[in-house]
Amino acid sequence: MMSTQTETDASCLLNLVGGFWTTQAICTAVELGLADAMAQGPCGIQSLATRVNANRDAIARLLQGLVSLGVCRVDAMSNYELTSMGELLVDDHPRSLRGWTLLTGRYFWRRWENLPAVVRSGSAVHTLRGEGDRFQSLNEHPTEAADFNRAMTELTRLVAPDVGRIVAQIAGPKATVVDIGGGHGELLGAILRESKGLQGKVFDLAHAAPGATQLFKNQQLDDRAEFIAGSFFSTVPQGDVLLMKSILHDWDTEHCDTLLQVCASHLDQSAQLLIVERILPDQVSELSCHQTICRSDLNMLVGTGGRERTMAEFEDMVQRAKLHIAESRVISAGFTVLLCRLQ
Repeated sequence: MMSTQTETDASCLLNLVGGFWTTQAICTAVELGLADAMAQGPCGIQSLATRVNANRDAIARLLQGLVSLGVCRVDAMSNYELTSMGELLVDDHPRSLRGWTLLTGRYFWRRWENLPAVVRSGSAVHTLRGEGDRFQSLNEHPTEAADFNRAMTELTRLVAPDVGRIVAQIAGPKATVVDIGGGHGELLGAILRESKGLQGKVFDLAHAAPGATQLFKNQQLDDRAEFIAGSFFSTVPQGDVLLMKSILHDWDTEHCDTLLQVCASHLDQSAQLLIVERILPDQVSELSCHQTICRSDLNMLVGTGGRERTMAEFEDMVQRAKLHIAESRVISAGFTVLLCRLQ
């Protein structure tokens, strides 16, 4: 007879191995428009199936799964509505994670099937396929670029208020802030709204320009913010505060060293470089926060060739660029801000 512990272990392992279904169930709710349909109010199965042009029985079974995940609930009249968590899948929710859900279910999903080959070789998928830099390739794939930039914008919203307050504390009243790899400008916009006297620049590849320009216009920041296209491995704009959020984890050590050296060459003694990243613990344990950063680390391994890093690894990297970490501050969503200055 199987021991109780073995039964428990087997059950837990099967749940872990079967975790694929949650990604695709939630992504399908977004891709079919089911989340947006439920956002209009409680609705029955047939009405939802009609709205999203899907099979009634299949929608009923998908809804059961979504209820079990806490994405939606069903009332006594058999009408379905979103939970507060499920509302984050709605397109126009102010803190929507719709883009991140689609990026995960559409793009990350296809890359992860290559994890065995990546682990054997130590090379990311695009390297194994002989493809170029996946970030540069976004310039030729506007739909994927739009999905990518929206997803990055959504994640940035989780930390933007904290970063905005830190910049307000350390920057002079008329300082210039440069967000390196800043995409559609969500983080810079939050910083400029927090501190009315600051000027700002987003420096990124050309595919991000339309989204950033539109955000600055929508938020009435176009008189204080601009987008500059270019490669941060060659140069970055001069500024009083240089900022990089979730950039270093995209790259291997050699590329990070180059990028940090470029940044250091554009700092003077009064300027600062702010690095916003998750910090990998020295010893990983069975904690949900550790699972989050390990998932991200493997996602970088598969997708970009980058990695998450420990504090000691960050200290070594910035030191090689003739910088030092003057201070570190833990902020929301598991991120840390490293405030770096010239040595």
